[in-house]
Amino acid sequence: MSKNITIRNLDEETVHWLDAEAQRRGIDVERIVIELIQQRAKSNPQQEERPVFHDLDALAGTWTQEDAEEFHKATADFRKAVLPTGPTGRQSTAQG
Repeated sequence: MSKNITIRNLDEETVHWLDAEAQRRGIDVERIVIELIQQRAKSNPQQEERPVFHDLDALAGTWTQEDAEEFHKATADFRKAVLPTGPTGRQSTAQG
């Protein structure tokens, strides 16, 4: 199925670019516009096409303050960056 579309109120810069691109490629402006629309449509899938997962929904909001504190304490070392050894040959750490 094909559909006709009218585009109005394009700014001068866009019109100039379309004309120059069509001339450079040896095709008409309509073909340029069709290619641009088709490329964009294929590179940007609709959000509805992405799967939605609910397998972790039951866990959302179940931590107590104590659970959160325990988690942060247990993972504190993960927030430190080990820096390469310096001229003294010792490693140093930076808190992140």
